[in-house]
Amino acid sequence: MALKNLSDEEIQKRIIFSLYRGAYYNSRHTTKKNYVSDYHPSHVKKINKNLKKLHKKEIIGLKQTFHGIDIYLNSKKIPMSST
Repeated sequence: MALKNLSDEEIQKRIIFSLYRGAYYNSRHTTKKNYVSDYHPSHVKKINKNLKKLHKKEIIGLKQTFHGIDIYLNSKKIPMSST
């Protein structure tokens, strides 16, 4: 996926959509390491920055587990688009 020409908002939309598509809500989560590994290594820094932004907005949650940090969508804060 080519991310270098996308704005932070577009990247955040892609993150939300991919978590939505995988049905990663509240109790179902995926490791941050596995999620980031789907992208090209040069984009990892940008993805991590946007994951932090989404966490600050409380759209995604971070959960510490024994194998690392897991991410999931906060089902109460998912922004609904009119498009």
